[in-house]
Amino acid sequence: MKLLHTSDWHIGQRLYNNFRDEEHTLFFDWLIEQINVQKVDLLIVAGDIFDVAFPSNQALKLYYRTLYQISQSYCKNIIIVGGNHDSPSTLNAPKEILQFLNIHIVGGISNDLKDQIIEIEIDGKIELIVCAVPFLRDSDIRKSTEGESFEDKANSIKSGISNHYKELSELTFKYKQQGIPVIATGHLFTSGVSKSDSEREIYIGNLGSVEAENILYSFDYLALGHIHKPQKVAKNEFIRYSGSPIPLSFSEQNDVKSVLLLEISANFKNIHTLEIPQFRKLLSIKGSFEEVKQLLANYLNYSKLADWLEVFILEPKIDHSINSAFEELKADLKHIEILKFNISFAEQLTEITSFFDSTKSIADIDVLDVFENMMQEQEVFDKEELKLIFKELVEQIENYE
Repeated sequence: MKLLHTSDWHIGQRLYNNFRDEEHTLFFDWLIEQINVQKVDLLIVAGDIFDVAFPSNQALKLYYRTLYQISQSYCKNIIIVGGNHDSPSTLNAPKEILQFLNIHIVGGISNDLKDQIIEIEIDGKIELIVCAVPFLRDSDIRKSTEGESFEDKANSIKSGISNHYKELSELTFKYKQQGIPVIATGHLFTSGVSKSDSEREIYIGNLGSVEAENILYSFDYLALGHIHKPQKVAKNEFIRYSGSPIPLSFSEQNDVKSVLLLEISANFKNIHTLEIPQFRKLLSIKGSFEEVKQLLANYLNYSKLADWLEVFILEPKIDHSINSAFEELKADLKHIEILKFNISFAEQLTEITSFFDSTKSIADIDVLDVFENMMQEQEVFDKEELKLIFKELVEQIENYE
């Protein structure tokens, strides 16, 4: 059978307050076309369906419309698991109704591990078992112990994640003995992967980053989400992050986005990468005003949508006329939208020393950067312990339901 692995849709995401609905719609149209062309039996979405826990009505409308369209395509089975951006209750709310369309939702874990084990049948025969593991929250995988150290907590989180996969592997081993392949999903951070700026650290930073081999067990394939850059893990062809379908930050501007097509049976498995078209480029331009002016004058857009740019101008001496000159330049641009614009003057920068990068606005500054800077200024001891507690608080606020 054939399955398509994708993740990190982040429906409803905004970049500098600009919605991404057009790009998502074009991606979903392309995805459905690929499903029909490739004759895909199962679609897996490995977490972060939405960008926020409580998505807008517009984001929900796009999500449900897409699910319906996929259910009417060649693909008759869909599995969706929650990510760290998703609210389990939001995903699970229509669960019973969507099951009638063979859309299986696992927003978060329940008390019964068997709820994560999904049998995929084709023509009345079980062809594949999927252990649909969503994002595992701290409270899902371990019990807190009073007075535990930073290192103890890290080890506890890692072992909790590993044990969860081990138990699922043991529960599904009977299928393996019958010659039925078993795969698993995951929304987590594994050691050694390449990140971008847009992934929110999970499992309290890198505390819960696991070695991929420690969760592979007897699974034939691990369909992972959370990391936005498509990549293999531990050089294993069958432990993969599919990555996000569109670049979610300017740090991803050079990533080639893709979905993964897995052909699998009792004695065979093969994987293909399907490259997603670039519907809109994200591009950073840096230089003096004249250099930037020249680059913009010669810029050619081959994308379906207007490309989005961030522009950083650095001049040696203070010249306030550059602002108005740049506004005039912007007015003449076609098929380009400048989302961020920053001017810095070298003689001004030499007089100012700041912890934060000179190109950052308040909106760009990460809350953890602020906290770490405050600890530096206060000469705080036990920084790692305090950092851990602070991250826990941030995570609880972000995942509050």
